[in-house]
Amino acid sequence: IDLAGNETDSACSKMYAKVNTAFSSPAWTQFDNGTFIDAAPSMGAKAVVSMISGPPKAIVFGGYSGTPITNRTEFRPIGGIGSVSVYANAGGQAYASFGIANQEDSFDFYVFGGMTQAGTLHSGANLFNKYTVNTPGATGLSTVNAPSSRSKLAMVMSATKVCVWGGYINNAQTTTTDDGACYDISGDTWTTMSGSPLTVRANHVAEWVGDRMCIWGGNGDGGSPPVYDDGACYNPTGNTWNTMSASPLEGRTSHESVWTGKEMCIWGGENAAGVSYENGACYDPVGNTWRMIGGSPPSLGTIGFNLLWTGARMCVVGGHKKYTSNAQEAVTACWSPIYNNWQTINNTGFPASIKSTGVFIEDDICLISGYSNAATPSPVSTTSCVKVR
Repeated sequence: IDLAGNETDSACSKMYAKVNTAFSSPAWTQFDNGTFIDAAPSMGAKAVVSMISGPPKAIVFGGYSGTPITNRTEFRPIGGIGSVSVYANAGGQAYASFGIANQEDSFDFYVFGGMTQAGTLHSGANLFNKYTVNTPGATGLSTVNAPSSRSKLAMVMSATKVCVWGGYINNAQTTTTDDGACYDISGDTWTTMSGSPLTVRANHVAEWVGDRMCIWGGNGDGGSPPVYDDGACYNPTGNTWNTMSASPLEGRTSHESVWTGKEMCIWGGENAAGVSYENGACYDPVGNTWRMIGGSPPSLGTIGFNLLWTGARMCVVGGHKKYTSNAQEAVTACWSPIYNNWQTINNTGFPASIKSTGVFIEDDICLISGYSNAATPSPVSTTSCVKVR
C-alpha cells in the first residue's frame, strides 16, 4: 500500500491499482539544510532519477539565482546524508532553461542547450553532453547536424534516441523556433526532424509516449507572446508527424506534464494575460483523444508548482496562483487516472515550494530549494521529503 492510498500486488501494476482511502501520509521531514545539496539557494534546477546504479538515486542538475550552481548533486532519501555525492558540470558551467532527459533504467542522462551564468546560450563543448551516475565529469557528444543552441526547449529520451524540439534561439529569449532533431545514442549522430505542423514556440511540454514525442502548448515570439492550445506528435522511425486532436484546455504556457504509461497529463499554466488555470487534461496517443482531469481537488498551485508521477497518481506539489495570491499553496494532492479522484498528502512541515525542484524517488516526494511567497522570492537552501507510499 502506498501512502497516497494505492494498493498494489504482483497481479496488478502500480498504474492500475486499488485505492485504500483510509491510509494517510506522515509529515514532511528535512533531509538537508543546504550543507550538502544546493548550498547556494537556486531555482531553475531540474531532477531525474536513475534506478539502475545499485540503490536508486535522484540527480539534481543546473539552476542559479545570484550564485551559479556549477555542479550536480546525487542523493537517495533512504540513504541519508551519507548517500550524497557532488560532481562538477561540463566546463564548470551553470545551466538554466536547459533540456534534460534520461531513462530510469539507465546510468546516463543527457543535457542540451540552456543559458550560461552570463545570460548567453550555451554553445560549443557545453551544448550537448552525457553524464553518468556516480561518475565525475561529462562526455562530450557529436553536435554535427544537431539543433542550434536554445533555451526553454522540449527534450525527451527513448531507449535509443534523444529528441530536441523548439525553444528560444536568442539570448533575449524573444525569438522561438519550430525545428528539432533526434540523436541516435549508439551511432552518435543527429537526424533533422521533418517540418512540424506546429508554429514556432517555447515553454511547451513534451513527453515520450512509447513510440513518439508528443508536444503541447507553449508560447510564441515577442515580449508579450501568444499562447497555444494545440499539439503534435513526432515519430522518429518514419520521420513523420501527426496532429493531436483538439484539446479541451485553453491555450497556455508555464504548464507541466507527466506520462502515466497510457496518457500524457497536463496541469496548470497561464494565458497571455497572465491569468492562470487550475485545471488539466490527459491525452491518449493511441486513441488520439482527450479527457478532462476531474474529481474534487483542494486549492492547488497553477504556476511554479511541481508535477510528479508516482506510478499510480499524478501529484501537484506546491506552487502558487499567479495574480490571485503571492503566497504558496502549501499542499500536495494526488490524482488517480483510474478512479478520477484526488487524495491530499499530509502538509505538516511543508517546505517552500514555488519554483522548487521536485522529484519522486522510491517512496518519497522531495523538494529542493524554492520560496514560499512570490512577492518576496527569497529561496531557501533546504531539501525536504515526504513518504507517499
